[in-house]
Amino acid sequence: MNIKKTSIPQSSLANKYLPADYSDSFECSANFSEEILSEDFLIAFWTIRPGWINSLFKLRNALVKPLGLGSSDNDFDNDFKACIKSDAIVKDVTLLAKTPSETIITLNDKQLHAYISVYVEDQGYHIKKVNVSTIVKFHYWLGNVYFFFIRPFHYLICKAGLKYALNKILSSGLKSY
Repeated sequence: MNIKKTSIPQSSLANKYLPADYSDSFECSANFSEEILSEDFLIAFWTIRPGWINSLFKLRNALVKPLGLGSSDNDFDNDFKACIKSDAIVKDVTLLAKTPSETIITLNDKQLHAYISVYVEDQGYHIKKVNVSTIVKFHYWLGNVYFFFIRPFHYLICKAGLKYALNKILSSGLKSY
């Protein structure tokens, strides 16, 4: 499975949140035996993570907690699923758009405003191209400093998270999540 950095798809609704202080996009294609919607993939991408990514999130939360940044909640994954499925606002996450081919959420906190898009494009013969895009706008200087330190990890987490979620979906199907 080849995951590559690319530009945000031209037909993506995420383009309306540009220009931004930072943006990236990763994509790969896979053969799905069952229909996959963008919301299903976003939930999998956000809640099915390798242990090392969970450890990085815990470390980040511990480091930024004294600054009043970040949050950690044991029920966040369930709350996140409810947010995507029922259009509710959960913690700092808001569902902005949901179509069969694209789901966009926003995370808005003290230091930055991030938009995350999952865009699924049908390539024919059960082949789907999955694109995960991130758009970030800083609220003030602390957002820039914060993102400076997490940017290298963001790249690794997005790429590894995309691959991990795809592998889990392809091996176990969507019904198990």
